[in-house]
Amino acid sequence: MTKMTQKNYEAIKIYRQKEQIFELKGLVQRLGNNVEDLTLQKDLLIVENNKLRGLLKECRRAFETYAKEDETCGLEEENKYAKHLLPRINAAIGDNEIQANSVADIKI
Repeated sequence: MTKMTQKNYEAIKIYRQKEQIFELKGLVQRLGNNVEDLTLQKDLLIVENNKLRGLLKECRRAFETYAKEDETCGLEEENKYAKHLLPRINAAIGDNEIQANSVADIKI
């Protein structure tokens, strides 16, 4: 066997460091792809959230109509439900600081 010289030792050390750098570059590339995927998912969730907010705003108009109805026209239950849901819809949309109650809290 040949005796390992300082030069050979340094060459092996440099080779191992290059291997580690290569592996780290691959890891960074995969992480970059993951970040791009997460950014895309975030953007899709923002779009979906905006659609749902728009739907809630449309529903709010209908519930406001029910809430304003005269309680003697036979819509007492709908009227109570609409009055109960309006603050929750507003809170979900972010139009005021009323906390949205959980569904379990609904008592009509």
